[in-house]
Amino acid sequence: MRKTITHKYTLAASLVIALTSTSASAAKAPKVFSEDVVIQGSICTGFDCAKDEKFDFDTLRLKENNIRIHFQDTSSSSKFTSNDWRIIINESKNGGANFFAIEDATATKIPFKIEAKAPANSLIVNANGKMGFGTAVPATKLHAVSGNSPALRLEQDGSSGFSAQSWDMGANEKNFFIRNANNNVLPFRIVPNSPQNSIFINSNGVGIGNEKPSAKLHVAGTAVFTSTVGLGTVTPDAKLHVAHTNATTKDGNVHIEGNTTIGGVLATSKYTNVDITIADLSARIADLEKVNKSLKTSNEDLENRLLDMEIMLEDIEDRLSL
Repeated sequence: MRKTITHKYTLAASLVIALTSTSASAAKAPKVFSEDVVIQGSICTGFDCAKDEKFDFDTLRLKENNIRIHFQDTSSSSKFTSNDWRIIINESKNGGANFFAIEDATATKIPFKIEAKAPANSLIVNANGKMGFGTAVPATKLHAVSGNSPALRLEQDGSSGFSAQSWDMGANEKNFFIRNANNNVLPFRIVPNSPQNSIFINSNGVGIGNEKPSAKLHVAGTAVFTSTVGLGTVTPDAKLHVAHTNATTKDGNVHIEGNTTIGGVLATSKYTNVDITIADLSARIADLEKVNKSLKTSNEDLENRLLDMEIMLEDIEDRLSL
């Protein structure tokens, strides 16, 4: 006898049908019910079910060493779906993995698997459609919780012919970061308590400390450059290198409005002499006129002093002649 199944029908008095028979042929024959069957009790199916099985709160129990539930769609018309599915409990081979899995039986692929001893709340979907990873109370559409640096990995594995590359996005008490997992480099980090609008990007450009940038790079505040800076060139050969942007003229590469202070030596060439435009030239000329007037006054004063000295010398000569 392969199985013993007890059925309880929806009658006031229980009607027990034992799938046993005194004849050997009847014991081997499967029972086929062509009508609805209602069982008011628990069911155990499988080679290892006991005659006095203790169900506790289990309504349905599958009990044997290889447990599978197969959903076989027998639709034959091409207009109807016919894919088959299977629930698999653990691998059947010796030393195999322990898991609960849903298999696409038609394609023989497993798109969903839960391994044994997975942590509590590994995946939660609440009533609002929010998904929690490691939390039973997700606060956003995706909410990941970990005791140390929760992160998300984006991995290109090379299976489509492109070079393998992995990136991590994570966060901890020190920073939010994007990590190049191939060489463990952090090209982008944001530390806690960073100022508002530290980096702001809109259609005009990038704002540093400014939520309304009006240029490709708009810095609100001070800026410090510890290396060379190139304007119009990616290979600056000085602390500040302004490249020529016009192939036909050297004019207008640097335009300075206001005073310019140079703490060192100003070296020029025939080109750089015309590359500097000084705003408010009339004011500069007026300053030069003031200097010239001052020099003229000093010159007149010097001439008067020399004249006085000549008179004194003549007086001395007259006295000596006496």
